[in-house]
Amino acid sequence: MARANARRGGRGGSRKAPEAESTEAPAVQMPYGANFQRQDLRRRKNTSASKGGKQSSKKLNQMYGKDGRLKRKYSNGPEEITGAPVTRRQDRQQRHQHQQIAALSRSSLLKIKTKNEPMSFSSAMTPELLATLQEGDEVADARPPDLEAGDEQEPTTGLAEVLQKVFGHESFRPGQQEAMESVLNKQKTLLLLATGSGKSLCYQLPAYLLREEGLTLVVSPLVSLMSDQLARLPKCLRGAVCSGQQSRDQVREVMRAVRARMVDVLFVSPERLAMWSFDGCGLPPIALACIDEAHCVSEWSHNFRPDYLRLSEYLQGALQARRLLALTATATKPTVQSVCDILQLERVVRSDRSFSVPELLAEKAQIRVQRANLAMDIRNVPDVDLQLREIIKVLRTEVNPTDSIIIYVWRRVTADQLAKQLRPYVKGGISAYHGSMLPEARSAVQGNFMGGKIRVVVATVAFGMGLDKPDIRMVLHYGLPKSIENYIQETGRCARDGLPGKCIALVCPKDYQAMRWLESGGHGGGTKSSVVRTLLRALLGNSDTYPRHALSKEALVVAGGRPEDFEEGGFQPYCVALDEKLASRELNASTDELHSVLAHLSRYAVGSVSVLSNFPTKLKLRFFKSDPQELIAIDPLLRQVLPLAKKVGPVYTLDTAKAVAVMGGTAGQLSTGLWQARGDEFSVEKAEYGYMVAVLRSVSEAEVDDWAEQISSINVRARASAVEKLDACFLALTRSAEARERQKVAEPDATESAADVTMNGLIDAYFSATEEPSAVVSGGTEERRRRLSAALGAEYHLASQARPLAQRPSAAFPSARGSGGAASSAAAPSERQRVTEGLVRATVARLLMDPDWPELPCSELDALVTCVAQFLAGVGSVVLPTLKWREHRFWGHFRNFGDFQHLEEHVHAAVEKCLPMVQKHKRQKTA
Repeated sequence: MARANARRGGRGGSRKAPEAESTEAPAVQMPYGANFQRQDLRRRKNTSASKGGKQSSKKLNQMYGKDGRLKRKYSNGPEEITGAPVTRRQDRQQRHQHQQIAALSRSSLLKIKTKNEPMSFSSAMTPELLATLQEGDEVADARPPDLEAGDEQEPTTGLAEVLQKVFGHESFRPGQQEAMESVLNKQKTLLLLATGSGKSLCYQLPAYLLREEGLTLVVSPLVSLMSDQLARLPKCLRGAVCSGQQSRDQVREVMRAVRARMVDVLFVSPERLAMWSFDGCGLPPIALACIDEAHCVSEWSHNFRPDYLRLSEYLQGALQARRLLALTATATKPTVQSVCDILQLERVVRSDRSFSVPELLAEKAQIRVQRANLAMDIRNVPDVDLQLREIIKVLRTEVNPTDSIIIYVWRRVTADQLAKQLRPYVKGGISAYHGSMLPEARSAVQGNFMGGKIRVVVATVAFGMGLDKPDIRMVLHYGLPKSIENYIQETGRCARDGLPGKCIALVCPKDYQAMRWLESGGHGGGTKSSVVRTLLRALLGNSDTYPRHALSKEALVVAGGRPEDFEEGGFQPYCVALDEKLASRELNASTDELHSVLAHLSRYAVGSVSVLSNFPTKLKLRFFKSDPQELIAIDPLLRQVLPLAKKVGPVYTLDTAKAVAVMGGTAGQLSTGLWQARGDEFSVEKAEYGYMVAVLRSVSEAEVDDWAEQISSINVRARASAVEKLDACFLALTRSAEARERQKVAEPDATESAADVTMNGLIDAYFSATEEPSAVVSGGTEERRRRLSAALGAEYHLASQARPLAQRPSAAFPSARGSGGAASSAAAPSERQRVTEGLVRATVARLLMDPDWPELPCSELDALVTCVAQFLAGVGSVVLPTLKWREHRFWGHFRNFGDFQHLEEHVHAAVEKCLPMVQKHKRQKTA
């Protein structure tokens, strides 16, 4: 295929359209790949830029000259962001600067270079090597050699010899050799090693040995983590990263190098892998697939990622990886069992020895989880003022003025405020770091911290994953960690050089109350069976909620169906494009919850449903110079695409699902073909990302109800598990702080810290438990209830006696005075409960009849109850965000209720009683 060379051809001159061979392009069913004929992009006579359209289109056209090129004043972006903002004015300036850069890179047909572009290749990929890359998408037969002609390479045999001669290490650390041998023997392996214990070497050395066989693919959850891993890759391995922060040209260069077999180790996100598994991106053979932070696979872990749930389907199914290695530092035994079940793993390797999965679950002995060079100190502080005084005292008296320190907080606003408050007390620089900062500002903070320009970083959990700074001497938790697993991960960033490090946690009951309130109330419709059932019926049942596009026989086979399922006159397979933002509003479920529901559906409905995530539901073609009708005459792909698109001015908007259903092939083939076709004549923009669900066979209503029940019960248990993990962390830290206080009185001269001993014991017990790890650290059921009641108040005691949320009927929750539940049947409601019910009912009625209360897009009763309960609790939701509604008089009216689950029960009973009256009032008012 001849590549367009308008840039090489210059601006002058004209050229006639290709003759017969172009105008008489063969008619093909799927004009993708080799069937695509590239258009001639040189400027033709008597053609001009398209005009008209919406205001945004006109503004965009103003940026380009008559030759279709970006005007000079727009060709260079603003100055790069090199530091974190300190004032609100600086933050506004940075955000405006970021918007300018992003707008130019989106709209420009030319590559705009920036100083802080993310690195794409490791140091072993030299410019001389990259210069040998050729155009084309064919996969090379063999890996190019490392050495120049005439050089000789000494053969190495055995893992120990490779470790010493190639990687420069004297010996293996505990667990490393066992993991490598298991992987090389093609056993699907889970590696459990503490943070900073050398997990990366366990895929780097096998990647070196397997580099002639194929590619090593490493799946990581964060772009920053991938960048750090790429920077630390040894010189003997050629590495690359493919992420969403790269430009299109960078991604194309990386993929050309991958297909040329120049890359030994490729780092990708699970979201990128999801796209590759469907579009046939032409990867070379995958010798080894690694899943970093593998605990993200399990719903019972402390940070579950829906995209991780389908990694086995992608890696072992679509991409046919020959070996599989999963790595994590923090996983309880229930999480280990879940990860091994989902990924179909056979062996588990710890630092002491190798196990089969049943052997590990039956193993009672637990090795020490926390590293021995870390000293833990836990302190109880009753309020926020004392928290601030205590942290100032620590910074003044307990650390060296030159030490590097990370201070963890749990809210973004706290990070900014605390950094400002501590600035007078810190020499060497202090800065905040959180997810709301611009990517350039976050990169600047991390770079300055790694380079020693900043000594202290006040950060949320977004900071530190993969951070390889060995001389951090202290990790200080100003706020409570969300779980013991989070605590291990965050403290594990301290003292990786093996020297002593100190980890201090300040435990404040008010912090715990607020965190538990948000954790228990932050979920939306994704946990409600009726809401999940509504979504599944809209996708799979007899519903016209979302437009459906019938699949041709060829498209059905590509989507994973069988030709015999295509019945003339019977069920017609179809596909549905689902806009994630619209669907999340309709169901009051976050996009993560929505993705979790569809990821679970793809597991339960194998053979019936195919789900494609990160799917651009719209493709927008913007024409700059030639009349599109001229291009149709010479381009077979555009000839089929444009009649399916909706035209507004110079922009043709294509419904991707409709095009795939009509033309056949996959969405990846369609978008790839258009990307290869774009140039000076037109551009392609992906928009309105969501999901494409292909329904391959008729699904009964009973199947839909069964899947909805299973999916919602999993999500309910996962949410309950998150709250239990927070409870366990609070109990463990509180008990350790109490041991410290007792030691100060009884043994003031003791050399061994009671807090450190107690915390280590509780952590090891937590990770060795096979069921309900959170119950182990509490010291018994009654002790747990006593401690949590003291922290949360009397309402927690009432709610804790109610039946667990996962055991309730799916259609509706029982009211506090209903017959369901042990507490209501054992005793009549107390006077306090009756007063509470009346107060909640009156508030709910006034809220629903308030003229400012909006018409919610979610019509399900459970979704309405959740919206109202979150509103009264002061918790933002998808349909009622905090920034818009926090000034309403009823916002947060019951934020001190004590337990969100208990409040939700009262709200459900109130809505059921008030809703008919509210609807009648609205009808009368309308009439």
